Amino acid sequence: MTEQRTEQRTSRIPWFWHFTAIVGLALVTLWVFRFLFGLDEGQVISILEGDLNTEYFAWREFGFAALKQGHLALWNPHLFAGSPFLANPETALLYPFNWLHLFLPVGLAINITVALHIFLAGLTFYLWMAFRRFHPGAGFVAAVCFMLSGPVFSHVWPGHLSNLGSMAWAPLLFLAIDGLFTEQCWRYCLVGVVAIALQILAGHIQYVYFTGLIASLYFGLKLISASARLQPLLGFGLMYVWAAAIAAVQLLTTASNATTDGARAAAFTFKDGTLFSFPPENFLTLLMPGLFGQMGGESYWGRCFYWEMCLFLTVTGLIIAIQGAQVLSRAHRRIALICIGSCLALALGKRSPVFVWAFSWVPLLNHFRGPSKFTFQASLFFALLIGAGFDDLIRRPLERRKLAFFSLGLAILLFSLAGSIWWMDHTGHWAEVIRPILFSSESYISRARAHSLEILATSADFALHQTIQAGAILLFLAAALLLIPLGRIVVGFIGALAVAEAILFAGQFTPSFEPVSPVDRDIAWAIQKNPGDYRVLWDGTANTTMSLGLNATYGYSSIPPQRIESYIRAAVQYQTHQIGENFFDGPRANYFSLTRTKFAISAKPNGLPRLMVNTVELPQFLLVPQWKVVPNFLAAQAEITKPDFNPRETVFLESQPGLMITAKDKAATSAPVKVRLENQSDDSMEMSFDAKTSGLLLMTDAYDSGWKADALPDSIQSNYQVMPADSVIRAIAVQPGHHHLKLEYRPSAFIMGKYISLSALALFAAAVGIELFAALILVMTEKFKARSLVRWPKWGEANATGNH
Repeated sequence: MTEQRTEQRTSRIPWFWHFTAIVGLALVTLWVFRFLFGLDEGQVISILEGDLNTEYFAWREFGFAALKQGHLALWNPHLFAGSPFLANPETALLYPFNWLHLFLPVGLAINITVALHIFLAGLTFYLWMAFRRFHPGAGFVAAVCFMLSGPVFSHVWPGHLSNLGSMAWAPLLFLAIDGLFTEQCWRYCLVGVVAIALQILAGHIQYVYFTGLIASLYFGLKLISASARLQPLLGFGLMYVWAAAIAAVQLLTTASNATTDGARAAAFTFKDGTLFSFPPENFLTLLMPGLFGQMGGESYWGRCFYWEMCLFLTVTGLIIAIQGAQVLSRAHRRIALICIGSCLALALGKRSPVFVWAFSWVPLLNHFRGPSKFTFQASLFFALLIGAGFDDLIRRPLERRKLAFFSLGLAILLFSLAGSIWWMDHTGHWAEVIRPILFSSESYISRARAHSLEILATSADFALHQTIQAGAILLFLAAALLLIPLGRIVVGFIGALAVAEAILFAGQFTPSFEPVSPVDRDIAWAIQKNPGDYRVLWDGTANTTMSLGLNATYGYSSIPPQRIESYIRAAVQYQTHQIGENFFDGPRANYFSLTRTKFAISAKPNGLPRLMVNTVELPQFLLVPQWKVVPNFLAAQAEITKPDFNPRETVFLESQPGLMITAKDKAATSAPVKVRLENQSDDSMEMSFDAKTSGLLLMTDAYDSGWKADALPDSIQSNYQVMPADSVIRAIAVQPGHHHLKLEYRPSAFIMGKYISLSALALFAAAVGIELFAALILVMTEKFKARSLVRWPKWGEANATGNH
């Protein structure tokens, strides 16, 4: 009877209550991020050591500064001796919500977009709940629990901008899938296209892929019980094809770079692919998010990183989710529980036979690492059950005795656990419990602290506090569940308790930092006293060199260019202790002169920087008459690492240059070339020079297959080819005479993707126009029933009014 009552509601909820709930989500977001209003100018939300500082800030600053001038940055000359920029999806230049950077300072824009995407995560989840006809109060509570949950909000701490962006649109995708089965229109296909395209453009392809896997599972489970299957199947496929077409300019550029010059084009080994597998003991974070410590300093002592190892969706929410699972129909409960179970089994990674099988057989899964990210998709369905449970409490304010006694029993269990922790702490047994974690290969806590007595005391305090806190909440909740018949105000108290838990949990993830520190500025000032066109090798603050106005030989990126990555690794394991006082002595001087690396910077043991100078310098352009052909860039790398390598004498190519060399040319020595540069930008330049002999114009900037050279009318040559030279840099074969050419970074995949994206967007705009025109006509004829102009035959669950 319960299932029938919850599945057969057809009444519509006034828009006022939906509006009120959405305003409530906005107010919760403002309250959680209220500290932003008190930040000093230039302060940015996140920790100093997080990805926002090491990656995103400099990318946003560079990319949107170029876009303000009407230029889409395809190439970044400031990192990795020059590297593709747009090809890295995490730069997210084409993501509409990042265009806020065009109008605001970088730090302020980042702060606003972080808060905005937490709100969007809540908003899209609420829309999914509203589509299922949940009560607005239930949708609001479930949305707050989701957007402030461990799998979502904890990414604010390290500043994972692309993660937050891609996660925010996942609920909208599941709304679209439900729409394909429960409505007779194609507008939900358009909704799905928007969700997937925005996920892609936000920049985190792994979340796009993982969400797509679980969305396919969800869709398949619904398809099994559908009475008609062809139309929803076509709709689901069309969503992904159309979204991929809209984002083709990003996808094709990224894919082309990954398969030619980008790193990580090959699949991961099982060992690397299962890095950051979810630890089984961290399932306890469903109830106690700080059981293994919390963020801040080194207070977290559990395995891996906190922000992907916490499942918390509030204690109250977890108990109400149990109620939600009970009131769902059998089919909907089965789908939700299978999706949760599948996500958690995959998140366990190397500890799960499900993931072991999937890693070998599911396409592309072995190209990603960090299976713990599947906890995010699990949180979607946990929150769905929370919404279903609260909806039942609101609509049927009856005593929930079984659930109350379950909460009471769980509280007693937690208080017993707290007593055990206290006893182990005072008898010395606590160390035996935590040391297997502290000293595991998955622990990132410093070994000095792992051996300290302080970690024993603080970890026990955290665990004891968290256990008692969870037990107390369960006691309050048990009492409230028994008092529900007194009135809906008790249900309101339960909802408020869940919201308060979520807000208090999110309150710990609000650090801030200054992107460029005074020490960084001092180092840059010391370097810039040496004029010239050179690069630095800095192992300190990664991409911050861009913000300091310096060009770097290396940098930080989730997909570093393969050639330069291999080039750096061949010379030095890129760690602080490897860059010593005599770093440029011996072969390294010639080796690093290829990329015009003049300075290496490292931190001394006392934390102060030290500066090493390379006395061997190469100009940006050099004419070299001699070359040797080797099979590939790794073979070239082996040659340039030899002690007798001299970059001025011989260039190592990977193919024949098609250049005739006379004996006179061979006898010539290499010489700098005076090149006149005009119309120079980050990814193009017009150059003219005179070559006295045939040879290779060596350019000490990083090579990429996207670089093209076009002859201009007064040039002696009619065509030019940009070739990889000495493993990492560029070369062009030239004959004697005057040369005038345009060098441009113009990847073919970008050109193709641009036209596909424009065509797909035009088609999408036309489809939206048809929908709006249909709505207008129906309103004018007083027959508007929220249906699509383009109607497909009924399928699946058409006419179904169930909300779950």
